[in-house]
Amino acid sequence: DMAPEIKAPKEPRLPPKIRGRIILENVSFLYQASAPLLEEISCILEPGTVTALAGPSGAGKTTLAYIVMRLLDPMSGSVVLDGINARQWDPEFYWRQFAYVSQDPLLLNGTVRDNITLGAICSEASLSRACQMASIENKIKSLPSAYDTLVGAAGLTFSGGERQSLALARALLKNAPIYIFDEPTAFFDNKIENSFVEILDNLRARSATILLITFGLILSSKEK
Repeated sequence: DMAPEIKAPKEPRLPPKIRGRIILENVSFLYQASAPLLEEISCILEPGTVTALAGPSGAGKTTLAYIVMRLLDPMSGSVVLDGINARQWDPEFYWRQFAYVSQDPLLLNGTVRDNITLGAICSEASLSRACQMASIENKIKSLPSAYDTLVGAAGLTFSGGERQSLALARALLKNAPIYIFDEPTAFFDNKIENSFVEILDNLRARSATILLITFGLILSSKEK
């Protein structure tokens, strides 16, 4: 019942088609009573590219991702999507343009299907394809009721890697123009990490904009 901190403008903008070109202009951010965590950050995220944001823990990588998604507003500077300042967009429309996989994905106390679709209507073929790409379909089919198996509180019946794979399937099913991956392979083994490289290549091929937050760089299969 709480009011959202992010306010909608009086006349929100709703562009007819999303390209996904994001420009950060002199973005700065500080948490209360702290030195600036981010100071005058400027960069461009282009459709069809992967922008890797690497650095040590606590450097502000996830905070910058939140600012790009407008879960936080910068103290100064601006985020511009397709030529329009993020503050001028309808917030809910803006948020729908992003698919996000966090470091520690949240799973709901519902079925596997619920956790991947989040209530969206999709075909079984689309659901299966997303799970295959995320290397989690075999695990799901081994469960007592497959996609209709209850996950349980916080998804603790799944390993860290399996939770990340479920969150990855959720993001791929959304088919968004912009993807943000925050340490998405932290719990993956080498085989699944190689599958993730293929996912990045596929997203690039369909001109998605990708921000990859990582301790190190993940090269595409072509670059390897």
